[in-house]
Amino acid sequence: MHRFPKFSRTTAITVCATLLLLCAACSGGTSDAKASETATEMRTKMLAATHFTLTANIRADYGERVYDYTVSFDGAPDDGTITILKPEEVSGVTARLDKGSATLLWDGAAVDTGAIAENISPVAMVTTLIDEWRNGYIESHALAETDSGATLAIRTKLAEGVIETSVFNAETFLPISAEISVGGRVALSATFFDATIT
Repeated sequence: MHRFPKFSRTTAITVCATLLLLCAACSGGTSDAKASETATEMRTKMLAATHFTLTANIRADYGERVYDYTVSFDGAPDDGTITILKPEEVSGVTARLDKGSATLLWDGAAVDTGAIAENISPVAMVTTLIDEWRNGYIESHALAETDSGATLAIRTKLAEGVIETSVFNAETFLPISAEISVGGRVALSATFFDATIT
C-alpha cells in the first residue's frame, strides 16, 4: 500500500479551507462579497472550459482500509479518459467517461475500487469534481491568503450527508486540493499536482 505523508502543506490548506467554510455562513460584508464574486468567476471559467487535463493523488479511506491512487483525466468535461497511474498493479488501465453520463467505460478489465457513496468512487473522483465545479450548487465559499498565494474554497452537496470541498488558486482557478466527506468523515481526498483547464 502506498501511503502519503500524514500531514502536508496541501493537507493544511484543505483543513484551513474547511474551517473557513464552516465560518462562512457567519461572515458578511466586503470579504464575503469578494468571495462570492470570485466563486462566480470560477464557475464561469469552468462552464466555458472545453478541455481538462488533471492529475491527482487520491486517498480513499473506507474506515478499516485506506488505499492510495494516482489518477489522471484528459478530455472534455463529459467525454474524457481516466488513466490510473498508481498503484503499479493497475498502472496504465484506462476508462472513458460515457458522454452524457457519469458511467465509466473500461478499456479491458474493469477496476473495482469500491464506491464511497452512490456513484462516487476513488477512480471517478476527478470526474465527480469537474461536474460539481461546473454544475453543483455552491453552498458556501471563502477566500484565504496562504504562503503560495490567495485561495478560494467552495463547498457543494453531492447528496444527503455527502459534501464536497475544493480549494483553488484564486487567480487561475486551477484546483489545489479537494475532499469528499460522507456522514462528517473525510472518505476521499485529492491533491492536484498537474492541472490545465482551457
